[in-house]
Amino acid sequence: MNFKGFVIKRLIFLIPVFFGVSFISWFLADISGDPITAYVGDNALMMPEEDLRAIERALGLDKPWLERYLAHFWRFITGDWGTTGTHFGEQPVLGLIQHLFPASIELALFSMILALSMGIPLGVFSATNKNKGVEGLVRGTYLSGYSIPLFVLAMLVSYLLFQFTFELSNFVGDKSLIGTLPYRDRFTTQVFYYPDRILFGLLPSTGFLLIDSLLSFNFLLFLDGLVHLFFPGLVVAIPQVALISRMTRMSMIETMKSDYILLARAKGLKKRTILYKHALRNAILPTLTVGSLILANLLAGIIFVEMIFYWPGLGTFLLEAINRVDTPALTGFVMITTIIYLTTNFLVDLMYAFVDPRMRDVIS
Repeated sequence: MNFKGFVIKRLIFLIPVFFGVSFISWFLADISGDPITAYVGDNALMMPEEDLRAIERALGLDKPWLERYLAHFWRFITGDWGTTGTHFGEQPVLGLIQHLFPASIELALFSMILALSMGIPLGVFSATNKNKGVEGLVRGTYLSGYSIPLFVLAMLVSYLLFQFTFELSNFVGDKSLIGTLPYRDRFTTQVFYYPDRILFGLLPSTGFLLIDSLLSFNFLLFLDGLVHLFFPGLVVAIPQVALISRMTRMSMIETMKSDYILLARAKGLKKRTILYKHALRNAILPTLTVGSLILANLLAGIIFVEMIFYWPGLGTFLLEAINRVDTPALTGFVMITTIIYLTTNFLVDLMYAFVDPRMRDVIS
C-alpha cells in the first residue's frame, strides 16, 4: 500500500471512532440526570409546570433522542459546544477550553520530556547491565515511583517544598522565606505580567507561557515559568518513567540479539557506537510510540496534580464541572480528550508507516 492510500484509509477509520465516542458521551450525559434541573438549578422545584415545559421545548428535550443527538453532533462540529458556568462566569465551553488548554498541554509536554529524558537512559542502563545487582536497584527505584498514586505523590512533593522553606527560614531567621518555593500557578503573578502580544505586538500570545515569554524576549518570565513548571511536571513524569524504562529495556534486549548487532561486534566497533548508533536507533521506535500515547493519557490524568499545585488548566476546569454536574463542560472535556487521542494515534501510525513501509499493511 502506498503512503497516500495509507493516510486516506487511516483518516476514514477515525470518523466512526469519533462518531461513536461522541454518541456515548452524549448518551451518558443525557441519562445521568434531569437536564432542566441542571439548567435552572434548585429553582426548578418552585417553577410552574408550563415554565418547565417551555424550557424543555427551548432546549429541544421534547424531541426524539436520535434527533436530539444529531442536533447535538451538528452543534459540536460547527463549534457550538454549549455554555458552562464556572468561577470564570457563564462562558462558551469551547472558548474556555481554548483558554485553559495551553496550560495543560504545556504541563503534559514538559512532563513527557522529563519522562523520556529519564526513562530512556534508565532503560538502556538496565538492558546493558541485565541481571546485575545495580540493575535491580535501579528498576526497584523507578517501579516504586510508579506504584505511588499520583495524587499522593503530588501532595507529598507539595508538603516537602513547604517544609523545606519552613526549615530554611528557621535556619536563617527570616520568616518571609516560608512558602517562597514556586509551586503554585504558572508564574509569579506579583512580579510578572503575562504578555498579551508577542514579537513587538505583531502577533497575539499563543497561551504557552514558555513560548510567549521567549518570543516577547522576557527571559526572566521564561525562567520563572520554567521553575513553576518543574515541580508539577516532575510529579506527573515520575510514574511514566517506569513504563518508558521497561519498554526501552525490553526493546534494547531484543535489538541486541539481532544479526546486524552481532555483525557490528564482529567488525570490532566500539561498544558505545553499537549501543547508541545502531541498537538504540532501532529500539527507540516502540518507546516513542508508548511515549506519544502516554502524552495523550497525561491530559486526562493530571486533574489532581493541577488541583494540588493550583495549575490553571483543564484538570481544574473538569473538577469544577464534576462538582457542578455541568454536562456541556463534561462532554466538551471528553471530546477534546478524544480528539487528542485520535490525533496522537494517527500521527504515530504515520511515523511508523513513513519510517518502515512494511508497517503499512500491518497497522492499516
